[in-house]
Amino acid sequence: MRKVPVIPGAVAVLGLVAVGLVGCSQSSEADCRPVADDAKLTELVSVTGDVGQQPEIDVYTPFHVDESVSARVIDGEGTPVTTDGQVVMLDFSIVSGETGEVVYESGYSGASTPSALAGLTGVIPALTDPLRCATADSRTIIGVAPGGIVAEAAVNLGLAEDDSAVVVVDIQKVYLPHAEGSLVFNAGGGLPSVVRAPDGRPGVTIPDSPAPADDASQTLIRGNGAEVTAEDSIRVHYTTLDWDTKEVLESSWDAEPVALGLATVQESLADALIGQTVGSQVLVVQPAVEASADAAAQAARVFVIDILGIDPVAQ
Repeated sequence: MRKVPVIPGAVAVLGLVAVGLVGCSQSSEADCRPVADDAKLTELVSVTGDVGQQPEIDVYTPFHVDESVSARVIDGEGTPVTTDGQVVMLDFSIVSGETGEVVYESGYSGASTPSALAGLTGVIPALTDPLRCATADSRTIIGVAPGGIVAEAAVNLGLAEDDSAVVVVDIQKVYLPHAEGSLVFNAGGGLPSVVRAPDGRPGVTIPDSPAPADDASQTLIRGNGAEVTAEDSIRVHYTTLDWDTKEVLESSWDAEPVALGLATVQESLADALIGQTVGSQVLVVQPAVEASADAAAQAARVFVIDILGIDPVAQ
């Protein structure tokens, strides 16, 4: 067995730069079925060190698999990964199956940038199934078959077309895929109604009556997570609609969740979100604004906001 020390410093690899590397509320844990571990993989690859710290990786070389395999060697707890669209914080290393040398590693700073998992699985598709159901503080070893890394990135890593690789992924934090918690009964009050697709994406019905003359908000789902404070930056999915036309103006559901700093957003949004809990879904209605010397007129707007998590404070 060749003992392979982890090489310090990151290697710039195409497609890996951005990794710090959608009526009910269903828990993301309910139907999470992880891929079965491959026992032989842990006989060929051993990883030591704490999750989130730079690991030492030993690989029997040459290492080759015809189909990608994986093993969850450290289990975590909390919200599981159920979709590539989820925001996660993680670190990872890639080892050449031919040489046993580390060809890429992330920063292992303990404060990776929150980012949608799709940024990584888009470059290494072989990670998609093995990382299903992974949680915070977990470690997964993946034996990647040839073709499991997109060709251009594999070339940048120095991998030949028929080379296998070993990828070790440490997950530090997993954000919710959508609002989760207890449905809250609201009497209506002339506000829009919201239903949800299985992936959490909201469908909004706006009444034909005039919009409220003042700011209005309702909690639609009450989450079970941490309480949001005025100083927090939260990760959210949102949909914004025009009350009059009933058209969607903006939505994060076609991209990835966004960061929302409550100290910098509009006061009506901040007021509706501060004190809510992670997992909550909040409806906010802003009244129409008449034109002035400083701003154009704006129709009343409707916001449906899912609170997916709180970003760590930057160190």
